[in-house]
Amino acid sequence: MQILMYHSISEAASPMSLSPAAFSRQMAWLRQNGWQSLTLRTAMETDRPPRRAVVLTFDDGFADAYLTAWPILREHGMTATVFLVTDQVGQVASWPEARPVAPLLDWGQIKEMASAGIEFGSHTATHLDVRTASDDEIYRELVQSKATLEEQLGEEVVSFAYPYGYFRTVLPELLREAGYRYAVLAGGYRDNRGCLDAMRLSRTPVWGRDSLFTFQAKVRGWLAYRHYTEKAAVEVRWQCKELRRRWGRGR
Repeated sequence: MQILMYHSISEAASPMSLSPAAFSRQMAWLRQNGWQSLTLRTAMETDRPPRRAVVLTFDDGFADAYLTAWPILREHGMTATVFLVTDQVGQVASWPEARPVAPLLDWGQIKEMASAGIEFGSHTATHLDVRTASDDEIYRELVQSKATLEEQLGEEVVSFAYPYGYFRTVLPELLREAGYRYAVLAGGYRDNRGCLDAMRLSRTPVWGRDSLFTFQAKVRGWLAYRHYTEKAAVEVRWQCKELRRRWGRGR
């Protein structure tokens, strides 16, 4: 089961933004080739998901998920899971390194999508950087975000996406204590069939630069080799960021 990661469906000049035309071509290809989309919760709680099952996820909750992506999803008979930064619903993305800086979904839009079968999950309350936050701070945000979503939607929320894709070994335990059952990474490139850890589900990112052929290769799992180089690359980027931060403090 492939889980794909999107952010923004727009013409914004950002690697995380995919044009509406490209997104429409991708959804058309999925439909024409027998792929069935499921929400993350449905996929994880179905005993025998379809062989060509795909989970479409959107991080951050940009307003274009409602304005642009959702009409295309409906046109092609697809569904999705959207992860929200609950303290910023209805505002403009303002967390550090927000790309793109764009309006976020409001509760009216979220409720309308939820009533039509779109799943909503947590992306923490503030888009928290879990690498530098304390365990208590992380847990508070997990509980707060889940409670806000459940109060607004009137249903249980069980899915979570790690902000920035950062992972710490303590997180699965904190997530379970807060009442979550499934959590997705920001990469991994691996098929999740037979995955033994529901708190470390792999996703394959879809970028604005991806051609339709690249998208097809990702869905079919042809880029699984990226899993072996991705972890090292993420760690190198983090270490470089930390060195720049420490160097800046010492100046």
